[in-house]
Amino acid sequence: MWFRMVQFEVSKIFKTKYFRMFSFILLLFLIAYYIFVYINTTRLDEVVSNLEGTLTSMEKQLAETEEGTTEYEIFNNVYEKHRHEVEAYKKHDWPAVMNYQIELLPPDLDSNIVSRQYYTSSFPTLFTMETRRAQYNWLIEKEIEPVFWLWDVSWKTAYDLYYPMAGVGDDEFLRQIVEKYSNQYSSTGIYYAKHVAGLLFSLGGVVFFLLLFGDVVTKEGLAKNGSIHLLRTQPINRHGILVGKFIAILLVSFVFLVGIGAILVVLGAIFDRLGDWDYPVLVYGEDYAFEFINMGTFILKSALLFFMVLLFCYSLLFLYSILAKRMILALGLTILTILLGVQLAEQSILSSFAHYIPFHYFSTADIVTMEFAATLKNFNFTYTTGMMVLAICSGVLLVATYMLSLFQYKSQR
Repeated sequence: MWFRMVQFEVSKIFKTKYFRMFSFILLLFLIAYYIFVYINTTRLDEVVSNLEGTLTSMEKQLAETEEGTTEYEIFNNVYEKHRHEVEAYKKHDWPAVMNYQIELLPPDLDSNIVSRQYYTSSFPTLFTMETRRAQYNWLIEKEIEPVFWLWDVSWKTAYDLYYPMAGVGDDEFLRQIVEKYSNQYSSTGIYYAKHVAGLLFSLGGVVFFLLLFGDVVTKEGLAKNGSIHLLRTQPINRHGILVGKFIAILLVSFVFLVGIGAILVVLGAIFDRLGDWDYPVLVYGEDYAFEFINMGTFILKSALLFFMVLLFCYSLLFLYSILAKRMILALGLTILTILLGVQLAEQSILSSFAHYIPFHYFSTADIVTMEFAATLKNFNFTYTTGMMVLAICSGVLLVATYMLSLFQYKSQR
């Protein structure tokens, strides 16, 4: 009976025009955003063309420099390195390209790391340079094609707070350059999934899913004349009906997330290429420690944490649906509670219990990478803590919903 009840609710959800309309809107958004990402993706041809332009300028300067002089020798060495770099790009020799980038890092990098000189917040910080090299070594080890550009301003971290320039009082100019080139885009399927995860697995995605399933309880009518009472003529009680609905929206949400992932990967694979599951994603650690996880792990953990966020929000929705008995009111109260919860959570961010507040875990990407924890210098905000907090709070809300439903049922008898 339970299976048939869930199957019945899932079938109703998929057949509604309301569900299909929002699904179509999301599909249009994913296609439109892919077009944006595709246009903003830097291609290898563009990189090679830019480097060849620089090489041509260097050749002219070299021809104007007197041979045999120290200046000529120095400039010629730089020219040869640059020429070899261009050839490495053309041959897709990524280890050579990465090693060239590593050579551009300061020679005293290791000694600064040993002496723990992490005191500055000016770009690029020691942490930024250290993690940049670690990223290059990961790409070399895994033989992965990098996402372009690979300039020294294309990698920044949460510890880069100031952007000073020599001879310039205002650091806004360098900040704009860093922001521009560090926001790297890639239209490959897997990297595009990362882009969408950062957008969808957040407060905006929560609101979308709430709109998608906002009427799943109230459309039956919880008042005395509602059609839910017709369902109760079947051998299943009121609570069984509500549980069936809850399981149904969780199941549909899971299928929906899997479907979105499949669409993203297919889009990228068709119009560009699949990409690399092993592409590195930086995870911050306490006291300037760090590690890398692969892109596949990042997407999976982000999706699982977002699913727990949805579980929490659906629990709120069911509670308000039992209270309000009307879709608009229940949905409005749910979204309002979430928005107020996020605001109150921000105000208590420095408290000792902040990591136990579920509303802090809505930006799943920042939680998985621990960037949220690094920004606040509070490493109690972990992926595991978020999963546990959301699960416990959801359980409390579901118990409250059950008790309220039981009270209403007894009062109507």
